[in-house]
Amino acid sequence: MDDQKRIVTIIPAETSIELSQEVYYYMLMQVPFGKLTHWRDIEAFLARKFNVQHISRFDSLPMNMRHLGDIDQNYIIKIIDIVPRHREISLGGYLEHGDSQEKELRAEGHVIVTKGPYKKKAVKDFKKSLFDFEKETNVSVETLEKINQKGLFEYL
Repeated sequence: MDDQKRIVTIIPAETSIELSQEVYYYMLMQVPFGKLTHWRDIEAFLARKFNVQHISRFDSLPMNMRHLGDIDQNYIIKIIDIVPRHREISLGGYLEHGDSQEKELRAEGHVIVTKGPYKKKAVKDFKKSLFDFEKETNVSVETLEKINQKGLFEYL
């Protein structure tokens, strides 16, 4: 081993950005009545928008709220009321948010079927209803950065 040279390969880390959960919620708010999405499409859109390879997380609070121990419950309730979480499905079209999601999706014209070995509920032909963030939104990086810093207060 004394005569052998060691080769060190340096692999650069992926470029990434940390975004708050409110940014994710804002993106869900862009999905209109009758359309569907899943987290991977939102993440891919945001990665392209910020010119990074990876979104590091969506589970944090906006930057200016991270020091707070208790968040105003009215703020959280408003977010829950306004964000159409029922329009978010799994990559395979399965429902992820229980019976209320099924009811809301049916009200938007989606047909819900049972599929797979575990007889899980899914949206029939869900790919036809997937929202295309690239073609159907005009969300600016400036708006997303503002939400990431200050939250969704301005949009509630």
